[in-house]
Amino acid sequence: MADKFTFASAGEIQMVEFALARNGYSHELVSALATGDRLNGFREVLLGNAAIVPVASGNAAPTAGPAQNSDPLLVSEGTVETGGSVDSFVVRDHFVVNKKKTAPVKISCIWDNFQKWFMGKTESSFAASSLAYGKLSRVSVDGLIIEFLGGEEKAETTLAEVFALMAVQPNGEEGALLTSGRANIFYVRDVAGALRAVSVLWDGDGWDVGATAVTNPNTWSAGDRVFSRNSR
Repeated sequence: MADKFTFASAGEIQMVEFALARNGYSHELVSALATGDRLNGFREVLLGNAAIVPVASGNAAPTAGPAQNSDPLLVSEGTVETGGSVDSFVVRDHFVVNKKKTAPVKISCIWDNFQKWFMGKTESSFAASSLAYGKLSRVSVDGLIIEFLGGEEKAETTLAEVFALMAVQPNGEEGALLTSGRANIFYVRDVAGALRAVSVLWDGDGWDVGATAVTNPNTWSAGDRVFSRNSR
């Protein structure tokens, strides 16, 4: 674990400030929160290893106790193999909106963030790989999912691998990717090298492809499926 934490952006700092204000924190309470290992207790709650247990009486603050839900954040479901390629993977040549019956992979929508962050990217050729996947046992932000997986290096995949899985299920057939409308989540570096959360879901007409910043405070839902390196 790093000895020093650095906020990723001014927006992340502001997000924490808003959260503290929204929950009634004073400067004194913030100072108390930063004392000793109190933040570690809240970290264990967020990771699902502990739960907030109200005290029986008095005015003392709630404490972190044993988790009532012992399920891990991600419940392992299996692994899937992806074939390699000797050619480079040009994103804009593969991620194309096309809902025709003759489409090699039906894609119904590609959202703006994905287009902005990934359409200019070309990935190098890659060897066959094995990806692990599992379902979220509860709602979670990306940061906690990445930490559970063991960090960015173990969480990171490529768009070539994402598309390879889509190509196995071009019309929403059954397979490793969920086709129930729930999100399939991958962590991929964009053209500038920033890690992004890429989501792929089947909407009935084709694959809906989007991307969000991993610092986004929005949460993924229980039952969504996360793909990562088969190394955990």
